[in-house]
Amino acid sequence: MACKRSVSDEYPLCIQCGAPLQGPGSLPAVPVKPAAIVVPPRPPAPLVARPAGPDPHKGPIEAKARVLWGEERGAIRSDLIKQGHSWRDTDRMLDDALRERRAHFRGSGFRDLLLGAACIGGFLLVLGGLLLARTEGGIRFVYLGKGFLALFLLPPVGLFFAIRGISRLLGAGKGEGAATDLEEGD
Repeated sequence: MACKRSVSDEYPLCIQCGAPLQGPGSLPAVPVKPAAIVVPPRPPAPLVARPAGPDPHKGPIEAKARVLWGEERGAIRSDLIKQGHSWRDTDRMLDDALRERRAHFRGSGFRDLLLGAACIGGFLLVLGGLLLARTEGGIRFVYLGKGFLALFLLPPVGLFFAIRGISRLLGAGKGEGAATDLEEGD
């Protein structure tokens, strides 16, 4: 489409509409593409800063670890609040960690109780078998030697584990230090 406005040799396109000019003495209209509009590239999106405050995944892990190691609840609570956790979240994290500690000590108490019962039961079973064999004129105690003396270590060891298991089942970690059987110097 050509513009019917006045012809100008200086400007082949109409100043107002941008169409090629047509008129007496002008060249035939040649379609001319308008200049491409250059759109500047978009600036990069601004970096979204992490919200200031505590890491919601790190708090429960720290609370559980510190409770399992036997730290005081008040010290753990004050540290978590200093990190930016709310009172309610801190109490919830500590309650969960304490529940996990109690479950740990009850499980280890049950294991200790079974171990103590196995030691005492093993002693009674072997001793009963030896006494039964003795009454029928079989094995004499003299031939058992040092193995027979080691047999008498089972009742005190079994009693130790049974008492520790019962105290852990009833106390669920009260009066205990860290949730490990290793001492600090080991």
